[in-house]
Amino acid sequence: PFIRYTAFVVAMQFGRLRCLLLVCAISASAEQGSPSWTVVRTDHFEVYSQASEQSAQRAVLWFEQLRTFFREQNQLNAESDNPVRVIGFSSARDYQPYRIRSTADAYYVGTGSRDYIVMASLDPGNFTIAAHEYAHLVLHAGGSRLPAWFSEGLAEFYSSVRMDERGTSVGADLPARSQLLRRHSWM
Repeated sequence: PFIRYTAFVVAMQFGRLRCLLLVCAISASAEQGSPSWTVVRTDHFEVYSQASEQSAQRAVLWFEQLRTFFREQNQLNAESDNPVRVIGFSSARDYQPYRIRSTADAYYVGTGSRDYIVMASLDPGNFTIAAHEYAHLVLHAGGSRLPAWFSEGLAEFYSSVRMDERGTSVGADLPARSQLLRRHSWM
């Protein structure tokens, strides 16, 4: 068991390093004015979009709303000296070389100096995924050292956040998850 756990920890650290190197390469390409990337900035976020400037602007506004939502929650504050860098590809195919696992539609990587969220797409239909990854950022920024299953459960809970002109709600049904539970046997 100890050897298996050690191998898992080493694999996770290697995975984080690989992710960080990939994210830095994407960021450098966008900063050098690559025509396939658009960058939209606010005080709290830098959104790199391979799709369009419109998708980047929509995403940065949504992340700002998400930040406000978490700030309003007790003890859920994710302040950083540097803006969160969000990277959104134009398609799952373009995202594929940067995927860390076959099941990862997005991921969060946090370092001492920068936080990154990498997503297959900035399409509005993926904002539940964005909320999930932002919840990981908030938990990391707060210094939480939770078991992976609990961290994933909290992130999944926060992925249900809904924001509109009437207000914000969290904890609603996630239809895709409910369907999955109905179709497959439980552990």
